[in-house]
Order: sequence, then structure tokens, then C-alpha cells
Amino acid sequence: MNSKYPVLKAILIGLIPVVCASVAVAASQIVGLNEQQTMALQTVLFGIAILIGIPLVRQLKVSMREFGFRTAESGSWKNVLYLLPVIVAEVLTFLADVSLNLNFTYLLLILIFTTLVGICEELYYRGILLKVLAKLGSHKAVLTSAIIFGILHLPNALSGNAPTYVALQIIFAFVFGFAAAGIVLHTKSLYPVILWHFAHDFLSIALGDGFFENS
Repeated sequence: MNSKYPVLKAILIGLIPVVCASVAVAASQIVGLNEQQTMALQTVLFGIAILIGIPLVRQLKVSMREFGFRTAESGSWKNVLYLLPVIVAEVLTFLADVSLNLNFTYLLLILIFTTLVGICEELYYRGILLKVLAKLGSHKAVLTSAIIFGILHLPNALSGNAPTYVALQIIFAFVFGFAAAGIVLHTKSLYPVILWHFAHDFLSIALGDGFFENS
């Protein structure tokens, strides 16, 4: 997947999950779907985005292990231990409020939805994009992928959110993207960030903290 314009190519590829999510939201507004039906539709479309991403991975001409579908490299965790308090804090937040007022079916839908979001967005933004941007150098690739991840949260403005809210979410997405890309750079694995992304979104949605949803 060589390109003279890696940043442009990365942006175009990064738009795939955004378009899938936007189509689901637009369709739900047109048809008049409720919250659970909208999430179910988004789940399907994120699944489609993953299927679209598989041929893109193959074009990279690297093994699945080299791409990041492997356990973390031995000894790599010492380089990312500074992120451990953030992850632990999110887990403790969930444990502190286990009395969720959600029925089993909705909870299962959230579980499936956030799993696919985690796989999809890490496949694209910390997987494919980092490989496409690799010719910039590892550190520039991490920074650029995080910037793209943040900017691609701009469509949230179309949902009628206040500019300040949108700006804060973009900043949060950038920070999350930067940290996640750093983890992949050091561990050579997508599994830790997929798990973190899934846990983060699951807790955000299940606990009703809309600001941090779909980071």
C-alpha cells in the first residue's frame, strides 16, 4: 500500500468507519429508530467496516502477526506502564457503580456494539493508518494518526452538540489516539488497545457518560 501521499491516503481510509457510523445515524433519523435500534444498525455497519478493512490489511503485504494480531512483545509493558492508572481508574469506576438499570438484551447489545467498535477503530486507526504512515517515521506516524483520529470526530458537530463540547471530544480523542498508538508502537500488538477501547466505550455507554462514548 505504497503512496506518495500517505497522510491523504490515511485520511481517506480513516473515513470508512466514520461514514459507516454516519450512515447509521442518518438512517435512524430518517426512519425514526429508537436508541437500541440505532445501536443495532451501527453494530451491523461497524461489522461491515471491519470486513472492508480486511482487504486493506492484505494490501499491506505483512503477516497478521506483523500487523499487530499477536501478544505484546516481551518486556514491552515497562514502556507503557504510565498509562496503567488511567485504565485502572476506568475499571474502578465501573466496579463502583455495578447497579446498572439496563435489561439483559440491551446490555448484550452494548457488549457486541462496543466489541465491534473496538476492533474496527483499532484495526483502522492504530493498525492500517500506522502502517500507511510508517514512511513518516514511527513518532510522526503516531502523532499524525492521533491528529486524524481527533479530527474525524468533527461529525459529532452535526448532531447538534455545542462547539465547546465538540472541541473537548476532539481533544479527548486525540489524547486517546496518541496513547493507544504509543502502546501499539511499543508492544507491537493491537490486542491491548482493542481491549482498552472496548472497555472504555462499554463503560461510557453503560454508565451513561455520553461525552466519552465512541472515542
